[in-house]
Amino acid sequence: MHFPHAATQTAPRPGPPRRRRVPWILAAATVAVLVVAAPRPLPAHAATGETALSARIAQGPQAPAGDFAAAVIGDDGVRFAGRGADDHTGFEVGSISKVFGGMLLADAIERGEVSADTTLGQVFGFPPDGSGAITLVQLATHTSGLPRLPTSPRFLTTTLFSQVANTNPYTQSTPATIDLGRRAQPDPGRGFSYSNFGAALLGQALARVAGTTYPELVAERITRPLGMDRTWVQPLDPDTAAASRGTAPRRPTTDATGHRASGHVAAAWPMDGFAPAGGIHSTAGDLALLARAVLDGTAPGMASLRPLADTGDGGGVGMAWMSTPGDRQVTWHNGMTAGFAAYLGLSRDAGRAVVVLSNTARPVDEAGLHLLHQGRS
Repeated sequence: MHFPHAATQTAPRPGPPRRRRVPWILAAATVAVLVVAAPRPLPAHAATGETALSARIAQGPQAPAGDFAAAVIGDDGVRFAGRGADDHTGFEVGSISKVFGGMLLADAIERGEVSADTTLGQVFGFPPDGSGAITLVQLATHTSGLPRLPTSPRFLTTTLFSQVANTNPYTQSTPATIDLGRRAQPDPGRGFSYSNFGAALLGQALARVAGTTYPELVAERITRPLGMDRTWVQPLDPDTAAASRGTAPRRPTTDATGHRASGHVAAAWPMDGFAPAGGIHSTAGDLALLARAVLDGTAPGMASLRPLADTGDGGGVGMAWMSTPGDRQVTWHNGMTAGFAAYLGLSRDAGRAVVVLSNTARPVDEAGLHLLHQGRS
């Protein structure tokens, strides 16, 4: 059968140049950015705990924007206050996770599992030059010369995309994170330079030495001994939640909903390889238990609090713990994820500590310091 015009009928017509779609793509991306950045009011919730203390926090400096939970720890006990959350509400605590790594390092040194001079090369088999020469203590004190985050193009692209798309940038597996460390080229002359990358490698190195996973190491050596049953490392795979949280239930507590600084609901940040840098969830009640143990000197790895290096701004850093000198030295760490902010501060001379956890990504350091210095009035 012959169709003389078939070729003519099936030949595609030339379409408009593809570049004409670019303005529409750019416009759509711009709208997406504006939608994410546009302010949105946060819901107003009732005060919890000690209402007078809650009101003082809400009206004080750098007050949490949305829901929050706070604890003030002293010789006469613990006081809790909050708004829309209480001492059992779970929050992403961000970089407060790093002090767990510092305490685990000091504890591992006490156990004789590692020394102050143990290197990444000895733990992971990295070549002796480059990142293989970095010691675990250098990782804990942010003096390793590693950048804040890996500089691989893929990692940087993922991180930048996550800021616009409101997604989790820290989905790297533990093997992938260790491989990034193998390929890193540190600058040992940088001095103190805060590094999430270094903190991640520290926690994974300690887990490798102990022959376990990082979540189980945290549970075995810190959270279970201190009775912190509502503290866990949020895993990437929900099916591994029970194992990652040790003996705790699958959902040990109700989680707060995180919000970006604009007020929009934020993506959660479960982590695997980067969990030691910022993957821990906890509560005001559990962090109060940790703070109480530190004040009493009974917490694991107490040597981690002793300053080992200068931060260049008058402060010091121990094994992850920061310190600010003054009439009464403050030992502290803060944290922030896409939807949460946190502060843990201790005045060991005064026997006081504070915890402030917020479900909005706006700093709460000043709120915590105000509580810490305010006294019991």
